[in-house]
Amino acid sequence: MAWSSCLKTSLHFIYFVLLFTTRPAPVCSQCDQALGLEDGRLPDSQFSASSVYNSGYSPWEARINSSAGWIASYGDTHAYLTVNLTQEMRVTEVAVQSANNGWFTRKIKIFYSLDNLIWHTYTSLDKKSVFIANSAHNQVVRIRLVPEIKSGYPQF
Repeated sequence: MAWSSCLKTSLHFIYFVLLFTTRPAPVCSQCDQALGLEDGRLPDSQFSASSVYNSGYSPWEARINSSAGWIASYGDTHAYLTVNLTQEMRVTEVAVQSANNGWFTRKIKIFYSLDNLIWHTYTSLDKKSVFIANSAHNQVVRIRLVPEIKSGYPQF
């Protein structure tokens, strides 16, 4: 697959909401158009998760500004959310959005795969692999990925 698209992603975890922006571009500074997570162009069937608290918090509720958000089952100590992008993309940013009810994710790890079989842990240029997410309700924290990653399946 050609590595011709760029991607920014936003998530809402425990209340996890995702927003990806993408457009074919040779450099990531041009990666600024929405992929369709928020507006639903990316189908619900392309979201999967390790578990779900209940049907009101399904993986596809992990869209930015969703009224619900995704919540993993209680006790899922290795909770993850995966998005099938259907093609390789340049992932350039992740944004984590907390809920307005006080639920939020303090830290995240980012994983990525080209084939949904072999997974890699994202590590930034400054050697971080765990990233600070939210510290308050109804907050969006953006994590710029330097270096960017090539992925068909980002996982958080």
